[in-house]
Amino acid sequence: MEKALSTLLISNNELVAAVKNQISPMKREEYPSVTYEKTGRNEDIDTSGRGTGIIRTTFSITTRAKSYKSAKDINEMVKQSLTGPFTAIASPKIFLSVLEDEKESQILDPDITEITTDYTFHHSAA
Repeated sequence: MEKALSTLLISNNELVAAVKNQISPMKREEYPSVTYEKTGRNEDIDTSGRGTGIIRTTFSITTRAKSYKSAKDINEMVKQSLTGPFTAIASPKIFLSVLEDEKESQILDPDITEITTDYTFHHSAA
């Protein structure tokens, strides 16, 4: 699912241009940037205890920029990238993405605005 998330983000040309291709799973010291981290994964099971094939994977996606407005604008581009239909990827099949939480913070040294959104993706096994 990490590769699929990366593909969804980099398929948004406006987002890639805004962050100068600084999209990765690792925190970056260059700004603006978008980073993501897998924070959970589980599979739905049926009443007999067998997997249904529907997997839920949760990611924290963080936008960092040198101004509040820029961070908000880039975060909106991230949201656009993660709104279906998900035609940029073939596998895994993503059925639904749910924005679970959004937090804003200010990092004082350097003066950076950080917006973290938590998304849960409901998808098939790879």
